Amino acid sequence: MCMARSTKAPQEPEMKIASTRRSTFRPITEAEPDVALRELSSGTAPGDDEVKCEEPKQLGRETKKCVVRLFNCSLRTGQVPSKWGHGIIVPLLKPNKPASSMASFLPVTLKGTLRKLMECIVARRVGDCIEDKLQPQRAVFRPARSTLDTLMLVTSAVRRRKGGEKTAPALIDCACAFDSVDHGCIVKVLLSFAMLRGIWLRGSRVF
Repeated sequence: MCMARSTKAPQEPEMKIASTRRSTFRPITEAEPDVALRELSSGTAPGDDEVKCEEPKQLGRETKKCVVRLFNCSLRTGQVPSKWGHGIIVPLLKPNKPASSMASFLPVTLKGTLRKLMECIVARRVGDCIEDKLQPQRAVFRPARSTLDTLMLVTSAVRRRKGGEKTAPALIDCACAFDSVDHGCIVKVLLSFAMLRGIWLRGSRVF
């Protein structure tokens, strides 16, 4: 994927974003929540709405239609229930780390189940939109891919070396990677996809 000019370093030259065909963000169908519900983990702690992931799976057809209408109204207007903007933060102590240090804790946010359901649906749409724009070497957070795919690429590169040549890997582990990345560039790239432009502009504060 390409990135536009960095919002952290605006003096840097702007990178050109590849053009994409125009499309619209289709309304959510009645089948999509069922698919998303299967992806939500059962037995997890609920958010401040106190709705467990198992409960929406028991909804009747008419109630599910109401949920779909709520989701589509949110996407169309950019308005969401105020509760969806809140979560319960639970600090989890990392293994073998001292409890006296804040850096030893992993913050986990418990979000409302309906919000998680809608996020899951939107995430699938976004994933489908950008799948063919990602580098083939990238395996994380992609369907039908795992760390084994990356290991196979590395192994194949090593085996392709010519006789007598040495191979050495260069590994980079970035601490707090998502926090340190330029989110402005990510937004600009997502806005370059016409299908995502409307939903991102309307719902970026929540999703």
